[in-house]
Amino acid sequence: MPDFSRLVPVKVGDWTAAGKDAVYDRKTLYAYMDGGAEVYLAFDFRQVFTRKYAGPDGRNQEISLDIYDMGAPAEAYGIFSCDREDPPAGIGQDSTYGYGLLRVRQGPYFMVVSSPDEGKEIDAAVLAVGKAALPHLGPAGPNPPLLDILPAEGLK
Repeated sequence: MPDFSRLVPVKVGDWTAAGKDAVYDRKTLYAYMDGGAEVYLAFDFRQVFTRKYAGPDGRNQEISLDIYDMGAPAEAYGIFSCDREDPPAGIGQDSTYGYGLLRVRQGPYFMVVSSPDEGKEIDAAVLAVGKAALPHLGPAGPNPPLLDILPAEGLK
């Protein structure tokens, strides 16, 4: 896994990294996400890099950035495809955005940028953090071979 602590900008617009970055692996993932780790482990999860960003002007706002190394593009597609209710965001290989939650698939990585707050300002900030991190995820990866077999019409 690349050194995302060094690569991903610590300041994005008016938002600044707050607290210590963390990395969790297969053994420590439960400490980070109690009640959701099983799905990630089923898709060959390797590690997740996490960072929090604090809002501008001392406001009590937070954005979370999680970059999951899923080991292979097919595994990243698998975890991304588990929950695709929101409209496309136009970021990375595949992405969705809605209500303060950006989900992106890029090569072997699955990225989640989220905020518990909502509004146009938060929407813009969440998308900006995602766009700032995206170049460090490397190139797009191949789709799972099954997608090439299925008819494109009606494929979701």
